[in-house]
Amino acid sequence: MMSKYRCSRCGKMYSQEEFSSLDTISMVTDDPDDKYGFDTVCECGSKFHSDKWHIVEKVETSEGEIEVSTVALSVAHGWKSDLWYETCVFIEGGSRVVDSFSRVVDRYMTEDEAIHGHAEYMEKIENGEFSLSHTEYGISIEFDW
Repeated sequence: MMSKYRCSRCGKMYSQEEFSSLDTISMVTDDPDDKYGFDTVCECGSKFHSDKWHIVEKVETSEGEIEVSTVALSVAHGWKSDLWYETCVFIEGGSRVVDSFSRVVDRYMTEDEAIHGHAEYMEKIENGEFSLSHTEYGISIEFDW
């Protein structure tokens, strides 16, 4: 399967070869050694890594602060369809949570689906409709659907 790349600002699609030929700029402007890497720049001028579409909201819960972050992906994900958006949940501190935790909870094809999905996860967290548990891999979050 050939990789597809998409600018989240203008929507232009690139093949791997086209993406590789785009201009790049240093990710940290005052880094003389470029040790922090480069960001690829779309023809529209948007940077693939740092200029992407996103929604970030935080909720303080009895389990600690939970952040819901929904972002546009630069590379298509998914096996049967191109999923261009992703919602992750991040947890910091709290009564039962010792370490930080993050988990991809959903992926979407369209921006509208991503906005709707983000709102659903926010509502579940605000209403306490989730549970945390410790597993052999760390902390797991489950939502009441």
